[in-house]
Amino acid sequence: MSHPLTESNHQEAPRLQALYQYQILDTESEAAFDELTQLAAQICQTPIAIVVLIDRERQWFKSKVGLAISETPRNVSFCNHTILQAKPLIVQDALTDARFATNPYVTGDPKIRFYAGVALTTPSGYRIGTLCVVDYVPRQLDIAQIKALQALSHQVVSQLELRRNLKALQENERRLSTLMGNLPGYVYQVANDLNYTPEFISEGVFAVTGYHQAEYLVDRTITCGQEIHPDDSQPIWQQIQQAVKSRQPYECEYRIITKTGAEKWVWERGRGVYESNGELLRLEGFVTDISVRKAAKLRLHQKAQQEHLMRVVTEHIRQSLDLDEILTTTVSEVRQVLQADRVLIFRLESDGSGNVVQESVDAHWQPILGQNLFDPCFQSSYIDKYFQGRVHATHDIDDGSIQPCYAEFLKQFGVRANLVVPIIQSGCLWGLLIAHQCAHPRQWSEEEAQLLKQLADQVAIAIHQSSLYKQAQNELKERIQAEAKIRDQAMLLNVATDAIIVRDLDQHITFWNQGAERLYGWSSEEMLGKATALWCRDSAGLQEICQTVLARGEWQGELTQLTKDQKDVMVASRWTLVRHPNGQPKAFLIVNTDITQKTLLERQFLRAQRLETIGTLAGGVAHDLNNVLAPILMSVSLLEMQPDSSKRQKWLDVIDASARRGASLVKQVLTFARGIEGERSQLEIRHLTCEIKQVIEETFPKSINIFTHIPNHLSMVMGDVTQIHQILMNLCLNARDAMPNGGMLRITAENQVIDADNINLPLGAQPGSYVAITVADTGTGIAADAIDRIFDPFFTTKEMGKGTGLGLSTVMTIIKSHNGFMTVSSQIGNGTEFKVYLPALQDGETQEPVAPKVPYGAGEWILLADDEAAIREATKTMLEAHGYRVLTASNGIEAIALYSRHQDDIRLAVVNIMMPAMNGTTAIRTLQAINPYLKIVATSGLTTNDTLIEMGIKVDHFLLKPFIAQELIISLHQVLNS
Repeated sequence: MSHPLTESNHQEAPRLQALYQYQILDTESEAAFDELTQLAAQICQTPIAIVVLIDRERQWFKSKVGLAISETPRNVSFCNHTILQAKPLIVQDALTDARFATNPYVTGDPKIRFYAGVALTTPSGYRIGTLCVVDYVPRQLDIAQIKALQALSHQVVSQLELRRNLKALQENERRLSTLMGNLPGYVYQVANDLNYTPEFISEGVFAVTGYHQAEYLVDRTITCGQEIHPDDSQPIWQQIQQAVKSRQPYECEYRIITKTGAEKWVWERGRGVYESNGELLRLEGFVTDISVRKAAKLRLHQKAQQEHLMRVVTEHIRQSLDLDEILTTTVSEVRQVLQADRVLIFRLESDGSGNVVQESVDAHWQPILGQNLFDPCFQSSYIDKYFQGRVHATHDIDDGSIQPCYAEFLKQFGVRANLVVPIIQSGCLWGLLIAHQCAHPRQWSEEEAQLLKQLADQVAIAIHQSSLYKQAQNELKERIQAEAKIRDQAMLLNVATDAIIVRDLDQHITFWNQGAERLYGWSSEEMLGKATALWCRDSAGLQEICQTVLARGEWQGELTQLTKDQKDVMVASRWTLVRHPNGQPKAFLIVNTDITQKTLLERQFLRAQRLETIGTLAGGVAHDLNNVLAPILMSVSLLEMQPDSSKRQKWLDVIDASARRGASLVKQVLTFARGIEGERSQLEIRHLTCEIKQVIEETFPKSINIFTHIPNHLSMVMGDVTQIHQILMNLCLNARDAMPNGGMLRITAENQVIDADNINLPLGAQPGSYVAITVADTGTGIAADAIDRIFDPFFTTKEMGKGTGLGLSTVMTIIKSHNGFMTVSSQIGNGTEFKVYLPALQDGETQEPVAPKVPYGAGEWILLADDEAAIREATKTMLEAHGYRVLTASNGIEAIALYSRHQDDIRLAVVNIMMPAMNGTTAIRTLQAINPYLKIVATSGLTTNDTLIEMGIKVDHFLLKPFIAQELIISLHQVLNS
């Protein structure tokens, strides 16, 4: 029946129809509507806000704020008035409005005094409800609030439309899914990638592949590309890409592997879907199972193949007595006809063991040709069964149909199913003809078993006819097979990027792969039979490596070697001892990896970090040099004042000690700054610690107390003094930065033995004897979330511009290169402790340094060229005192002139690199042009020998200034007598 306050009946019916199409009445609350209702209450600042839908006799609340009830009668509602007008209905005070003064919701609970409502108008113009706000006191809304209420009402209608469209879409999808579910296959939409990643796939996919729709679209455990048979994947990809490129549909037949591992044939038709701009969006199409049709076609094809196979084998038996050729043809043809992974002929012994005498195997599976095999489950009774013509078919070794020991025996060859028939020859069980399926289980058919039996009979005839011929050719066959295997192995080795070399015990190369040719430049023809000394820089070290390998069976390390064009190459070398079957050493297998570029990058990295450290210590170095020069200047003054004093020798000793200290400091700074990494030698950590302590006491703030404790019995280590110095200096600098307000820096060392059972042993650390150096501070500490990252390059906790983040990364690199390791522990506010472990030398490995004896000359003439007069005079006097005769020059021009006049007398030239008029490099080139055999010793305080080599200048010896008289005299003696 019609309510007094409703639209006319011809408007009310379509209005209700418009409401019902949303199917929203009496539904659960939804967040989208609740958020709009809450927003209306907040904007209008009212305690009550409602989304109202007006039914025939009631108004139902889809969403509400501040109200407990869910619906009210329509005839007493404010909203019934609202839907009769297009404008918002605003009742400022319901008690003064005649329409509502006696309304039960005004006079009684909830005692409405204020109401503002906006009609919910559908796109077709029907007002199906309201969005309203209610208050318990009279009030008014401003214009902004009214407009906001209207806007929110539009959003409510938009949500209703979205909800209706979603339900319609879901219904359409359900109908489409039902339709596709009745198809004899499945439809798909996939991305055009190698995996054909599915965007949509119909439920019919389960009947074809065994995978559920959710496994493709929800779990994502399988893609359309993964189910394609590996042998068909690439051809199908190429066919589809060609069709997509030409914008044509594609049709193809291929094999898939189902979820159960079975193989199926499918037919597919599809096409590309493109954007308006021509860009490919996806592929879509249809796939159906054609296995039955394919199987029928395949059976016909197999029958024809089987007939052809029998003709081929029979013809070979008639025409040839070569059993190997017959057996090869048999296994090859059988594998092709049966599409098996492996077919072999097994020569059986009475105890069940035997030999694989012929085999045809797919490249994906392990060859077992020539192997002596023993089946642990074999019993003597089996011989009688096979002799009686037994055919044994195993469809799946995991289905429990065979003994576990037999299943394990087959698994070692990758077999999942096999078919075995006996070969009966001259009344005896000669062997077995066996077909293997390795990729997946297989149901062998009766036709396949009969084919194998017929072929086994033919093989038996061939064995009988050609037994003598086989005996004569057996050794030849084995030799050919062995050579083929060696060639295959050599081919594989030649593919390797590393240099792979085999050297016999007489130091001659017996194998040289293409990786070695690429690395060293020599071809295998040039190197085979040659001694490795041709390409090893250190032949003595090579002998030591050989002895280590003979004793331990292996060796690995880094070597510097020479290429054919006389260039140095750094390699990571791994040596393994190859033995004869009787256990005697046979040869050395060497695998070398080129690490030249990697080593250069590491050195650049270390040098960059050293420069950062040198910059930090620059002030301290200057202070140290002042301390060096002060006693020299004061002692010279004292000598001048009292030349005959009894303290003369004491002052001379002061001058000598200070000069040596200054020379050592300059050389250390230059070497450290250049990053010149000398050869590793035996080092005493005690001496290094003293040097470090001396530097940091002069350069660190006085608020930092420095404590060291190094025991006298501390073991020695083998290392690069510059790099060990860099480790300690980096850790001390970090400790200084962590104590801006002062504190305690503690440097200690101890001998420590690390056991293999030590649970705190870091990853990669080896058990053994170590020298453990501890650098600890009482500074700010390191946060727990940063301590795992402090060794990463460029990670730093310091402020911008106060650190590069390379220090600890460099320290870790150096420690690892010395086969050591490092630990760190820290607490915020309680300081940090770094502990460096370096391998300790055993007592038998250490050697006491022996002071070299200073030799005397035999009157040889020396040409000395240096621009510093004091150095020339002092050096000349010292050389003459040691038995040499000396000509001096102040620059390169004078040196050339002197040599031109006295070249018949001068045996050796000592040339400083940095000189005016003509520098040392030009002078050396000129002297070598005059006499290529002149021996030359170069000296410099800035240039290095590596720099001279890069400039193309080669000298007999190089001395880094400053140097002492002993160094020069010994160097001259060695060069003159070399």
